[in-house]
Amino acid sequence: MLQFGDLRTDANGYTVNAKMTKQFTQTAGTGELTGSTITFTNPWSNTAGGSTGTTPGFEATVKLEFDQSALVATAGNADKAGKGMWTVEYGSSTNVNAEDTTANSVKLLIPAYTASSMAGGDYQADIEWSITAAP
Repeated sequence: MLQFGDLRTDANGYTVNAKMTKQFTQTAGTGELTGSTITFTNPWSNTAGGSTGTTPGFEATVKLEFDQSALVATAGNADKAGKGMWTVEYGSSTNVNAEDTTANSVKLLIPAYTASSMAGGDYQADIEWSITAAP
């Protein structure tokens, strides 16, 4: 789950972006999942309190590739769009039961050329989330 907010007094608008800043690497080793991507689909958003405007627009699909920024959400500068605190989850949640979305809403794609020689173990990537004032 991602939580973010716009608590400014004026309706200025913003964008939320994500960027994979470190490729998937082994947590106990040197293996790397070169060329791998992670995709988020089936967004479900909710107010986390203090919301006075319309819901921000969430991208239906967010695909993260190494060192590439991807748009997650946008709020315009009219009608206090996106004002307040918000959460977004991908797939079902404890508050929403969207059938058949839990198992396929966050996908890791490992290219065949990487999968054929990857070592077993746990892998981890770093994702940077940012919110930027934008009309």
